Amino acid sequence: MQNFVMLAARSRAVRAISLALVTIAIGCGGGTPAGDGGDAAPPDAVVTDTNVTDSGPGDGGGSTLAVIVLENVGAATRPPLAGAMVAFDRPDGSREEVLTDNMGRATFRNFDWAAGVGAVTIYKTGYYVFSRVGLTSTDAMVTATLARSPARRVNLTGMMTGMSMTGETVLMSASIPSDVYRGTGGMYTFAVSENAPYILTGVEFVTGTDMVSMRGYTSRLLRWFRLDRPAQTGDGMLDIDLSMAMPVTPVQFRTSIVLPPASSQLGAMSRANVGVTTIDSGYAWGLGYSYRGDVSADGTTYDTMSERIEPMGLTGRVVTRYTLGRGEMLSSVYRLGVPMDGGRIDNLYDVPNVTAPAAGTPYMVGQPVTVASTPMDAELFVNIVEADRVVWTITGAVGARTIQTPRLPSNADAAALGRFTLRAYAGFCQPGVADNDPCQRLAVGTRWIAMRP
Repeated sequence: MQNFVMLAARSRAVRAISLALVTIAIGCGGGTPAGDGGDAAPPDAVVTDTNVTDSGPGDGGGSTLAVIVLENVGAATRPPLAGAMVAFDRPDGSREEVLTDNMGRATFRNFDWAAGVGAVTIYKTGYYVFSRVGLTSTDAMVTATLARSPARRVNLTGMMTGMSMTGETVLMSASIPSDVYRGTGGMYTFAVSENAPYILTGVEFVTGTDMVSMRGYTSRLLRWFRLDRPAQTGDGMLDIDLSMAMPVTPVQFRTSIVLPPASSQLGAMSRANVGVTTIDSGYAWGLGYSYRGDVSADGTTYDTMSERIEPMGLTGRVVTRYTLGRGEMLSSVYRLGVPMDGGRIDNLYDVPNVTAPAAGTPYMVGQPVTVASTPMDAELFVNIVEADRVVWTITGAVGARTIQTPRLPSNADAAALGRFTLRAYAGFCQPGVADNDPCQRLAVGTRWIAMRP
């Protein structure tokens, strides 16, 4: 990953924004849907600023861009993904497409950054689409991690029995990219990535009886459980008797999130919650949830009570997400590691104020998306969502206010974006500190209808 033609160049490890577990607060009706590729979690890699030595002129005296494509397989090690189509929109407006080799690499040569900015769009059947726009001469290398789409998952189906009490709800998730099951037992279906062993964990809960304000929520957590599972190579049957599952003892912790000013788009009715998950699960593994929350007596913070677990054999780089949300809008802070009791979180982003497309106007994929302003330390991104799963992520440069959606690569047919209604939303992400760190801060706005290209 060196020796590419760019003065003062840098390696750009781009976050493939497979959005996942973000705002499941057990006590407030579930919040935003969760699960790998869900509709509001952070990118699963970060932009880094690693200096790359200029190796001199490339073929024909032009510039060179290297693209490295990796695969998220639910582990810290991310293997190269061969056979992915990388479409490079050159600064002069022309397009070149190259398939990644066995090292996950595609290289583009003989172009001139002085002609403008560039963009890369990456797709392979069975994976989500990813684009990076606004590339300039400072970008010597783009490293992107692709998440598998539901087409690369297998289904577990069976009966869930042995509930602690009548009327409870179960949340269940896995240590590798998967869906999140939320239901009341009986017949269930659960989708999980293929060909990797995993741990299933979950929690049973019921509505609480604590006195809270109109802005508060309360639940009672009954029992955490764990099941160790072998790799799934195809769809299978699994009956789950929760009374026989391995119990896991939780740890309780308190958190206060400082409320933004009244001028914030989140408004006066936002609620806060805390979630614990892992990066390598695509932010799908639910290891901690808030069960009670309410505004403090002086109205300056939103205070939560939560539980988390630390099952034996825990892997996957734990991350804690602190979120303030209202409806589809949310703002989060992400911290590596487990949460500490008594934590206080401040300085959340406000959500994007989208000026184009206009409110209530369907978005034609391929048209630009513009926001009124972007924090100086944040990347603007757009996610296109089908059936509550991100099918295409487009990220821009730090501080950019407009994103122009590129064309899909030539190998991406209509099925690449699914079959159902598409929606889109804009967000901000403050890049993490190191490779594969989550966003330090994340904010997303309301969704709008998107029309296929």
